[in-house]
Amino acid sequence: MIAHFRRYKLLFRIMIYVLPLVSFLLAGYFHAQWIRGPATFHSPEQLYLALFTTMAWSIVAEMEEVTKITKVSARRRGIRGCLAACGITYLVDLIALFIVHDIGYSRAIILLSALILMALAVFMHTVFRIILREFAGRAHKIRVMIIGAS
Repeated sequence: MIAHFRRYKLLFRIMIYVLPLVSFLLAGYFHAQWIRGPATFHSPEQLYLALFTTMAWSIVAEMEEVTKITKVSARRRGIRGCLAACGITYLVDLIALFIVHDIGYSRAIILLSALILMALAVFMHTVFRIILREFAGRAHKIRVMIIGAS
């Protein structure tokens, strides 16, 4: 049972760390399809921005305890932690983009990426909450009767 929990914990942590890359890819796809902009990652600088966002997200997600599977069962804490982590991550991104002027980027992709990252993080928390409830529901319960008190 502990091995299953550790496996879920590792899977949850990996999936949370990969979310910024997925959000950048989805934002680039939506930007290219709906806004008719250029396809995402047409320059290495945008890939560097995605990797920097992933690094910042992993640090901030650890600080805000978004990656802890024990916090998944707390409904409001998960959403608040995801919102704080997304806000801090993209604030760090905007500061980095303000300092480094050489990167060509689309503001629409960054905004879409932030919104998609928030939605994906909350979705992952919800999915893992459901999985953990199903996993805990299948556990065999042991009844213990204690006789005597002194």
